[in-house]
Amino acid sequence: MRLVKYTHACVRVEHGGAVLVIDPGVWSEPEALLVPVHASWLKLAEAIGFVRAVGPQRAHGIHDAQINERGLSSVTAWLAEEAGCGYRHLAPGEAA
Repeated sequence: MRLVKYTHACVRVEHGGAVLVIDPGVWSEPEALLVPVHASWLKLAEAIGFVRAVGPQRAHGIHDAQINERGLSSVTAWLAEEAGCGYRHLAPGEAA
């Protein structure tokens, strides 16, 4: 059995070829995922790992109000390239 802890309370359990992702914020295979992209307790690699572990079709960043435009551009580029899904930043008021 392999147990991998991602961000906060998200855990991935692998055993005998089966995979189970336990995330209190996600109760079924999500079409879309809201992922925190900035916080004092968060590393970007953890956010990327969280998105990969959940495996949504698309993801959108939240918790990004304290990042300036240059930082947000960098975070968006990393997530779009590394997360393995259709990551897209949404501006305040924008809908997906």
